Amino acid sequence: MQSKRKLIKAGLEEDIIQKLISFGLSEYSSILAYSEWELFQLLDVDIYRARGIIQSVSRAVCQTFKGRTLDVILESKSRKAGYLASTIDPLDRHLLGGIPSGSVTEIVSQAGMGKTQMCHMLSVIATLPVDKGGLDGGVIYYDTETAFSAERLVEMAREKYPEEFKGATDIERLVNRVQKHSLQNLEVTIIEHKIKLIVLDSIASVVRKETRGDSAEKRTEAVSKEAALLKNLAEIFDIPVVVTNRVTKKYETGQSYVSPALGTLWAHSVNNRIVLDAQGDKRRMIIAKSPVSPVLSFYFTIRMEGIVCGEEGGVEMNPDNYWGQKIQMK
Repeated sequence: MQSKRKLIKAGLEEDIIQKLISFGLSEYSSILAYSEWELFQLLDVDIYRARGIIQSVSRAVCQTFKGRTLDVILESKSRKAGYLASTIDPLDRHLLGGIPSGSVTEIVSQAGMGKTQMCHMLSVIATLPVDKGGLDGGVIYYDTETAFSAERLVEMAREKYPEEFKGATDIERLVNRVQKHSLQNLEVTIIEHKIKLIVLDSIASVVRKETRGDSAEKRTEAVSKEAALLKNLAEIFDIPVVVTNRVTKKYETGQSYVSPALGTLWAHSVNNRIVLDAQGDKRRMIIAKSPVSPVLSFYFTIRMEGIVCGEEGGVEMNPDNYWGQKIQMK
């Protein structure tokens, strides 16, 4: 009943409210996770009405925070920070600054290659002051694999930035800024805690849990919904969203290999794809998808302070089979 009152307050018509509730879309955040085209198809309304629904709900969100939502969005757009520097030199150089704001960046690999380590490192960096290369904000860390480690976060911070995290107060501030959270109803948290980075570790786990036993069509719908939600959060608040993804085994002409989970639909949904794999006994990072970089690779190691890379510029790779990137196993 309370959810219905919220939708009435947003100025939506009764028939639209009933349709939204029947599809489980009773929260502002769940409605805004859909594009106008998706609402047009889902609710069986014309495109102009679908657009009106999104506009009405968006206005209601802004009014809920008495203008603060709009102020935050306008402020973030005017700042144009643009990127979260990863401190991985060749990655930042080829992405023209680092992990871009307003978009979704995927890190994909088999287990044990460094996905979570990279997420921990980016979380530490995001909390740093702007003049130290950070975003001076909070982090939402959505941990579906129970891989998040506050101890590792603190260790990495102390090793990588000893001057910034030398006291108990500094460590307490870091831990308080990196929050484990759910993906739903994030607008309040993003605003109140000045969130500057969202980390989802991992997207494949979220989709698997939501669609266990469901049909392929339902899984496709879940992938589309999660992708829309993440992209909307990234774009509306102009912050980087980083997600990890697993690999799945495939077979081709008698040979087996692994490629990113969730298929082509998900691959098209992310703005950037970073692959971590192995070449012999070395770890390799590949920029497999980016609007600003060619497909290229460079080696890296994992140390106490996080991921460390050499100064080499990277080796360009053949972009064939772009979406079904074949990943070499360690």
